[in-house]
Amino acid sequence: MKEPYFLWSSFLLILLADILSGASYFPWQQPKHNRSTLMCPNTCLTDYILESDQLSCCCCRARPIWNISPTWPYRQVDIEYTSRRGGGRAVYNANDVSRNISKLIHTAGFLTVIPDNICQFADDLVEVDLSQNRIAGLFNVNCLQKLDTLILKNNRITSLSNVTLIGMTELRSLDLSNNLLTSIDPTAISDPSLGMLNVIFKENSLATIDITNIAIESPFCIVDYSNNDVKKIVNEIGWVVDKDKDYGEGGYVDFSENAQLVFPDVKSLGFEDIVDFGKFYSFGFDFRNVNFSCDCKMQPFLEMSMDAIKKIWRNYFEVTCAGPPALQGVSIIDLMKSDRLDDLMCDLGVEDRCPFGCLCFHQPSKRRVVVDCSNTSKTDLPISLPPSPDGSLLELVFNSNTIKEFNERSYLNHTRTLDMDNNDLSKISNGSLWNSSAIERLLFRNNSKLQKIPRSLKKLHPCNVSFGDLYLHCTCDILWLHYWANSPKAMMCPGNNNFFCITDDGKTLPSSSWTKANLNCPDNWTAIGIAVAFAISSLVLGVGFWLLYHYRYEVYLLTRWEKKDGIVTGSKFFYFDVYVSFNEKDPQLFSWIYNQLEPKLNACGYSLCIPCRDLPPGSSKPDAILEYLQKSKKFLFVVDEAILDSEDASIWLLQEWRISWHIFESEKLRNIAVVNYDQIRLKDIDHRQIQAFLRLGLDVDFSNRKGKIFDEILERLNLKRNLSEIDHQENKTGHKDEENIPSYDLYSLPLRRCDTSNKILKFHLFSPDEYNSH
Repeated sequence: MKEPYFLWSSFLLILLADILSGASYFPWQQPKHNRSTLMCPNTCLTDYILESDQLSCCCCRARPIWNISPTWPYRQVDIEYTSRRGGGRAVYNANDVSRNISKLIHTAGFLTVIPDNICQFADDLVEVDLSQNRIAGLFNVNCLQKLDTLILKNNRITSLSNVTLIGMTELRSLDLSNNLLTSIDPTAISDPSLGMLNVIFKENSLATIDITNIAIESPFCIVDYSNNDVKKIVNEIGWVVDKDKDYGEGGYVDFSENAQLVFPDVKSLGFEDIVDFGKFYSFGFDFRNVNFSCDCKMQPFLEMSMDAIKKIWRNYFEVTCAGPPALQGVSIIDLMKSDRLDDLMCDLGVEDRCPFGCLCFHQPSKRRVVVDCSNTSKTDLPISLPPSPDGSLLELVFNSNTIKEFNERSYLNHTRTLDMDNNDLSKISNGSLWNSSAIERLLFRNNSKLQKIPRSLKKLHPCNVSFGDLYLHCTCDILWLHYWANSPKAMMCPGNNNFFCITDDGKTLPSSSWTKANLNCPDNWTAIGIAVAFAISSLVLGVGFWLLYHYRYEVYLLTRWEKKDGIVTGSKFFYFDVYVSFNEKDPQLFSWIYNQLEPKLNACGYSLCIPCRDLPPGSSKPDAILEYLQKSKKFLFVVDEAILDSEDASIWLLQEWRISWHIFESEKLRNIAVVNYDQIRLKDIDHRQIQAFLRLGLDVDFSNRKGKIFDEILERLNLKRNLSEIDHQENKTGHKDEENIPSYDLYSLPLRRCDTSNKILKFHLFSPDEYNSH
């Protein structure tokens, strides 16, 4: 960052030289802004100032063209009071003649509001100074598109909205010092339409400052928040730094004399990576007389800034630590030079989930959160512990307690070390060691009641775990420990794990001498036999389940229980007896359906639903298919080769099949029959359910030359082959239920709705008398 006082003192010297020598100016275009009325002194281009600082020089010393000698005459705007309560209106001074610019200067008055007619002066008003009045609110000013300077210091303004200044593209200086400001909306001074160079908020009552009112994209000279009550820098709208943009171009932000300001958490202010804060390296920040606590929040910033610290902090700023007590009064520079970043820690309390009675702290320099609960009479591991920010790991100290079980805990997955020495451990759960696989040091020494260790210990490196001297009972169950404790890895850390076992006769055996014989291990052939048998049975079961799944539809068709049913024509539940699904574009198949199949089934007393004829014209076809399938008791699918090739034809067939199969599965009285019209081979069809019919021979072969094809269809549909039940029903009622039986006057069939071309079809059409005779 800049050396503000060096720059300011340099600017003052140059300004004095300008005054004495009558410095000249050149037109200056502020970057990222279209303002064309500013002039910058030529001295900003001299050797007094480095080239990199020339932009900062012009930002701070640019003046509007009408203030350059010889200054322009201006027309005075006065205040005419309209009430004793401080209301007033703006008026031109009657003695002034027409000028190019005008100024409103009314100080030390009792004006309480900005005149509501001030927008009438928008064309030429360039300066407003209403200092030392009683103005309580800042309104009605963003209409002043030509305004360069707005001075409202020593008033009673309490807030600044983020819409108050919008569009004031020419505004260069804003002074709201010594008011009663308690809040400034986010982006109030950083909106892209603004390009203010000097913004003064000093000597107010601001408690928070939003990062958007610091991270200003346009170049600026100073934003002054000194002598407020600022405690925290916040990010109310979730602002995030744009890595592709430049900010501020060396602007100076003054936070001096804000004694309670807390060092900000840089990441919470919109910097995903703390390195992104480098976007503000060119800024100047004044933190004099700010009581920063040198803790874990400051450490990442200082660590990242180590190389650039001389540009950011200056000895003459004299920024010192206000806490903790061990660092109180130490300057930031001295802290960095003596490499004491390890001292920057944050104590954690019960509100941070630190267990009661324990000592907890976060130490970012070592990437750790320490929880020390030694000698605190704990009987169990805590359920939760303080979170581990920024990739830090937990270091847990639970030694010298009376903890009996080492159980699973979620925080073990991000724990670096765990000290469980000198407890009353009698059980270690298998899952707890699985969760501890990333722990670099796990201590279980002096836990004499521990008699069993789970096999999940094999997942851990022997040098990362220390049981010290541990005595177990000699059984075959601990033989695996012999291989773990005496492995080449374990040889790298001798003494870490000294396992012994005690035999039934009181002998003590070290783990290095454990064998199958002295641990009384049974013959392995039994175990091998059991393993082989288990493997074979698992294979058989696996193959069986696979076959059962692969041929699930065949199994269903073979095991489906059907109830023999005689169709009662005209049932109130069903409008049709058989729904026929077929490729309507095949003329020969179409002819067979109309001229042979339907007459045969009609003769047996069964009604057919033929979709292209019976579905209501103009209706939604998917809805009509669903409705008419539900109205039909049985389903007949005539499958031909065209179905395999014609996408258009198969769309509706597949929909009809899906609905029919669902009904077929849920209602035992409903049935499906498949007619293999073109002798389709099993390998040529991909549909698994239709394949099942063909594989089991449950389809009707259309090539049947014995004249029994219609009998087979009736059998597959579970329909009676004679008229005995029909006759019985007619004799019982005396007539058929003509209201419910669909009419089959073939002269009146709406054949034009079927897709097959009429020119290649010849139907045997019955007259009404002929039909009745059948």
